[in-house]
Amino acid sequence: TYEAGVGNTEKMRVTKDGLVGIGTTSPSAKLHVAESNQSLGFSAGMFVSANPSDYTVGRGSGITFKNADVNTGGIYGIREANNWTGSLAFYTHTSSANNTFGSTFTEKMRITSSGNVGIGTTSPNASYDKTLHILGTNPTIRIETSSDTGWAYNQYESPQGTWSTGIAENEQYRMCYHDTLGSGHAKFTLNTSGDATFTGSVISTDGTDTTTLSHTGLVLSRS
Repeated sequence: TYEAGVGNTEKMRVTKDGLVGIGTTSPSAKLHVAESNQSLGFSAGMFVSANPSDYTVGRGSGITFKNADVNTGGIYGIREANNWTGSLAFYTHTSSANNTFGSTFTEKMRITSSGNVGIGTTSPNASYDKTLHILGTNPTIRIETSSDTGWAYNQYESPQGTWSTGIAENEQYRMCYHDTLGSGHAKFTLNTSGDATFTGSVISTDGTDTTTLSHTGLVLSRS
C-alpha cells in the first residue's frame, strides 16, 4: 500500500506455495499473522466477530476445527449474561454421526467471566472463589507418576504455609506440611496394609467428651 511521505510498504504476501502472510514476509502456515511488540504485551492478531446486532445470551463467535467430514473441535467466545460478561466455551465431537451443534458437536469445558472452570457443566458453581467444577456420573481427577519412586500429589497453599497430600514412594499415602512429600515432613502416613502413622496427637470429640491420644498410643487426656 502507499502512504504519503512514506511510499509503498508491503502489508501482505502470498507465496508461491499459497501461504498468506500478514505482517510477515515469510509465512509458515496457510495464514500467518505477525504483530510487532505491543505496549500491553499482547495484540488481537486475529479478530473474529459475529452477530453484530444480536445480544442474546449464548451468542458469540470463534474458531471451528475440521478433519474431512468431522468438526473435531472448536473454541468460542460467547455472551455469558445480559451484561458485559463473556465466557470461553470448548467443544469437541461425540461418537455420533453428523455435525450438529449442541447435539453431536457439544461443549465439554467452559471458562466463565469470573475465572471459574466447568468440565461437563456450563455453570461451574463457586462456593467462595475460583472453582474447578467437574460434573459427571463418576467424575475423576487423576494424577499419575511414571516413576516407581516418584510422587503424585496435590498442594494446598496459603500465605501461612503449604500442605501436600498424595502418594509417595513405596505406595504410601502422606500428608505433609511442606511443598514436597518427603518422609521427614510427613504428619500422617498410611500404607497399603492399612497401617497409619502420625506425628503429634489425635484429638477425638463427639461434641461432649474429648480424648487426646499421643502418637505412641498413650491417652494423654480425657474430658
